[in-house]
Amino acid sequence: MDQLIFTKTEAGLKELQTRSGLIGQKERQLLFMIDGQRSSAMLVAMLPGQEVLLTLKKLQDLGLIARNSAQKKLDQIQFSGPTTIAPPPPRRNSEQLNEARKVILSVTQEFLGQNWEEKLGIMLQSVRNADDLKPIVEEWANALRRSGHRGAAYNGEKAIEELFK
Repeated sequence: MDQLIFTKTEAGLKELQTRSGLIGQKERQLLFMIDGQRSSAMLVAMLPGQEVLLTLKKLQDLGLIARNSAQKKLDQIQFSGPTTIAPPPPRRNSEQLNEARKVILSVTQEFLGQNWEEKLGIMLQSVRNADDLKPIVEEWANALRRSGHRGAAYNGEKAIEELFK
């Protein structure tokens, strides 16, 4: 569930308007943040110290959110050309790196500000694989910790780690 994107259902939109008491404040906060673009990994990073994945499952079971129907799983491209030409990198790796970039920049925007966002944006442009990403994630998490956002650092690192499992 860590790379899924959810949208609010009609019932979810109604719950935000009416506050029926079906869900608590933390569930409501998460429901409010679901916009059809943020992945569950991003939400985990944005809500440090909360059981986001369990709450997403609860919201889905209650019918307040659903998987984004526009989201398509891209499988690795099957290469059938000559063996002397290397196949393109697997799409899975590219998707993981893009999700990791989104998590890093989203949390940075929330907790570190524009200077760090610009610095990390430049650093992330050169990332081609998970090994390139490791020193950037380490520096980013250290910056979050130094600025007093230990929970965001922990959850951000955890979300990125989950992306590459």
